[in-house]
Amino acid sequence: MFRYEEIKNPEYYQENVLLPHSDHIAYRNATEEKLGKSSLRKSLNGLWKFHYARRIEDSIPHFESPEYSCKDWEDIVVPAHIQLEGYDAPQYANVQYPWEGHESIRPGEIPRHFNPVASYVKYFILPKEWGDQPVRISFQGVESAFALYCNGAYIGYHSDSFTPAEFFLEGFLKEGDDSWGSHTHEEFLVKVKDRIHFSFSFMGIC
Repeated sequence: MFRYEEIKNPEYYQENVLLPHSDHIAYRNATEEKLGKSSLRKSLNGLWKFHYARRIEDSIPHFESPEYSCKDWEDIVVPAHIQLEGYDAPQYANVQYPWEGHESIRPGEIPRHFNPVASYVKYFILPKEWGDQPVRISFQGVESAFALYCNGAYIGYHSDSFTPAEFFLEGFLKEGDDSWGSHTHEEFLVKVKDRIHFSFSFMGIC
């Protein structure tokens, strides 16, 4: 079970994430390899259901539950920076932390006044030809951190924005409609560089 308060701990940066490995694409046969299209891989890029909150207290509790329907939520394209999709605003970061002048944050604390949380949900059906073979999901880039659920069950957590995060899904999938739920947290930067700060799912999911 994911506990939001855990992210105060600097030693807690991921949970249930698979070890890094080669990113070579597997193909079922030589024809697929020649065409560059693998039937062993399914992209989840596209429209996801989306809810934006300025802080964790304003997010929808238990939205990941199978009994909760998110189908009336707004749609958002994934991958995308939400700041370019009409939510929040880009932050220019140079030497000043985003919360300075708004909150006094000390090490081990989390901004409470403004620390956006985005909830993403994707409904999907796995290809029948996959049968009972092992299934993994890979997030190619999510800033700054996210907790992942599948059919109401907590899968894992990752907070290294610019490296892929992959999770094993055996025992969590079911026949028919499956659903992903992802709580994406902006958190804050440990190092602030001279740049425009964007966040959330900015690279592909498969």
